[in-house]
Amino acid sequence: MRPRPSHFRQKYVPAMPDLAVEILSPTDTLSEVRRKARIYLANGTSLVWIILPDEKSAEVCRADDDGDMTIEFVGRDGKLSGEAILPGFTLGIERLFEIV
Repeated sequence: MRPRPSHFRQKYVPAMPDLAVEILSPTDTLSEVRRKARIYLANGTSLVWIILPDEKSAEVCRADDDGDMTIEFVGRDGKLSGEAILPGFTLGIERLFEIV
């Protein structure tokens, strides 16, 4: 985890994770969760996965070279990758939604 920038307000965690995972809950809007992803990325997080339970899919968010957030949609048959954060790690979207 990276140290918290000095301009951070107290309500946030003291350090940002390298990878953040947000799950869209029935009480959240996608725009609210994307706003959180932008905060993570602007403050040191490298990768944010937004899990979309209703669609059984995910969005992968990264900061581009200009600091803007890019979003990659990963559908039901896709896989999430740990990229440079968790080299070699992959997780099939279908595994997130298996019924036990």
